[in-house]
Amino acid sequence: MKFCVALVGGAISVLGSMPALAGDIDLDKVPEVAIASETVPFYLKGYVGVSMADADHLNKFPSFGVDSDYHWKNKSDMDDAFLGGVGLGYRMNDIVRLDGTVEYHAKNKMSARDQNFSNIRKYEGNASSIVLMANAYADLVTYHNVTPYIGAGIGASANRMNDFEVDAGSDHYEASSKTNWDIAWAIHAGVGVKLSRNVILDIGYSYSDLGDAKTGDFSKEATLKLDHLTSHDVKVGIRYAFK
Repeated sequence: MKFCVALVGGAISVLGSMPALAGDIDLDKVPEVAIASETVPFYLKGYVGVSMADADHLNKFPSFGVDSDYHWKNKSDMDDAFLGGVGLGYRMNDIVRLDGTVEYHAKNKMSARDQNFSNIRKYEGNASSIVLMANAYADLVTYHNVTPYIGAGIGASANRMNDFEVDAGSDHYEASSKTNWDIAWAIHAGVGVKLSRNVILDIGYSYSDLGDAKTGDFSKEATLKLDHLTSHDVKVGIRYAFK
């Protein structure tokens, strides 16, 4: 019992002296304790969309030296096709981010026709591409979780032509498949919509120049080249940030 009374008395004595001790402490010299909150600047992205492709020019089929007599009725009409891609990105700061992407443009049917008086030759085939691109973006001002961005990229594309044939009336020619690598570049624009702390909905547009595509050898004639394959791409995807 005496021990308890002594203990209580000692505690009251210490509590009573605390204001005096606190007055002797210089709070400006007390070191701050920082709580680390690391943010990993990497992100993953995946997207799908539509590729609206076009080409500047298709070589005329060299039909025994008389191809110069033919004039184009249409040079290269191309259908729309599916595209999809994945990428790994790195955010340098609140404005600049970088990423590398692998993108697949599915088979895009193309057709063309040229004519020599009453003779019409029909060209048909499929073009597809695998595009490797390094991109840089600038995220602009954010308003209500919506951030517009612009960007550009450069890389390489593997452009594949297959099932290509020329119908010249009485004659029919088929080419073997061929993949041609060329330099590719793109410009980008879009908006990112923040859905949560880690997830951003990405709605974007890209203009891509994929270089040239070439057919394989025809059974009797030379190859044909599809010059300056370009694509207007509309894409929707998700960016997932590691935080």
